[in-house]
Amino acid sequence: MTKGKLKKRIFVSAVVPVFNEEKTVRQVVETLLGSPLVDEVICVNDGSKDKSLEILSSFEDKIILVNLRRNQGKGHALSKGIREAKGKIVAFFDSDLLRLKKRHIKELLEPIASGRCEVVLGIPTKNHSAFYRPWCVYLTGERAYFRQSLLPYLREMSLARYGVEMLLNSVFAKRKTRIIPLKGLISPSKYEKREVADAFKEYLRESVEVARQLAKNGKSIASDYKLISQIAGVRNIESIFEKVNSLKNRQLKRQLRNYFLKYLSWGFKEMAKFKEEIRG
Repeated sequence: MTKGKLKKRIFVSAVVPVFNEEKTVRQVVETLLGSPLVDEVICVNDGSKDKSLEILSSFEDKIILVNLRRNQGKGHALSKGIREAKGKIVAFFDSDLLRLKKRHIKELLEPIASGRCEVVLGIPTKNHSAFYRPWCVYLTGERAYFRQSLLPYLREMSLARYGVEMLLNSVFAKRKTRIIPLKGLISPSKYEKREVADAFKEYLRESVEVARQLAKNGKSIASDYKLISQIAGVRNIESIFEKVNSLKNRQLKRQLRNYFLKYLSWGFKEMAKFKEEIRG
């Protein structure tokens, strides 16, 4: 295959989990439908309370729409989409993306469609430096896999909620993976999309789910898992650091420092910055 010229040889399914993204989901779906490399678009409405379902329904038979009446988490939505997919390759795209282009779709699919890897992680980034933040890489929602390799893990994915990316990182750790920057693609922060209080709650909930999944991956002891569960009720970053530092499993503690705490700390900084902009 000539570099830069991707020939479509394999049926590709794009799966889009959707939860309250009325402002962005239309553009994401339209871009996917416009790509000659995507054969079907499967949107899973995960109990949205805004106009997301109405927007998705307007595409009629152009997409496959799975409507979940109540929110069950990203992992469950993705597992539902995979079950519906007919493609040999399944690509995941978050529904809140800004400036998604056909070239981003091509960049994500080319390495796996050409047989050069088994997993692709695409990192939305407006600049080069952001590509090297480890927690950005491992928590990214833009991914491509062979559907057959995902099937044994659908039940685990369904239960993982927002820890699904960490689960996938764990079960595919030994598979040949390509990590690529999707330059110009924007994954907005929750503080740009939600009210400050709601955004904080989402960050905390997702962070705890990521931490729980890391604990499962590392086969943590009961006391460590209990400590992680207690983080959901904590309201300041210092107390969260204290609980993580109290963990007995050293490997788990290191993982949480490298990913969970950095992700959550970034959320705290975003909240402070957003509040400052409002006051200004």
